[in-house]
Amino acid sequence: MGFNPFQSGKSETALLNSIQDTSKYVAAVGDFEVVVDDKDDNLILPNIISGRRTIFGGAGTVNAYVDISGLAEDDLSLSAGGKSVKIRLP
Repeated sequence: MGFNPFQSGKSETALLNSIQDTSKYVAAVGDFEVVVDDKDDNLILPNIISGRRTIFGGAGTVNAYVDISGLAEDDLSLSAGGKSVKIRLP
């Protein structure tokens, strides 16, 4: 094994104490950009005096998430050993 400065000599188990003000689980986030170039040409007249050209640049963010605001208490079940949780999504 190689040297890892972030690894301690012993392993600790992470424990979640609480979750507050959570209404959705965000699984992925994507940032998108698009340029749309629309051009109408006139076959008889030159472009400088006829025709139309529109250029649109758009950008945005898309979130892929699960809305968990409708979860009820019976949608969560703890395993017998207390090491895992089963969640039934709405």
